[in-house]
Amino acid sequence: VHLNPAAERLTRTRLAAALGRPVQDVLDLAAPDEEKLTAHLIEQCFATGTTQHSPASTRLRRPDRRVLAVDCSVAPVDDQHHRIDGLVFVLRDV
Repeated sequence: VHLNPAAERLTRTRLAAALGRPVQDVLDLAAPDEEKLTAHLIEQCFATGTTQHSPASTRLRRPDRRVLAVDCSVAPVDDQHHRIDGLVFVLRDV
């Protein structure tokens, strides 16, 4: 996991604390009908190879126990052979 400074502020997680951890541990996203939304978005992105968007009611649960309304999209990053090499999460505080 890599976090830019804006993601560190939004998630209240420092880059050093996020390195080597599964993204699901760093981004605890949930929606009313999908408790483990982070895992679901990852699975769908890998399965379809397309950008996935969170539902309008998505919430980010932070380590400080605050819950924020967020908009999230997950996009695949392809290598030179057009295979998924990673994912990019974009979070926006709403």
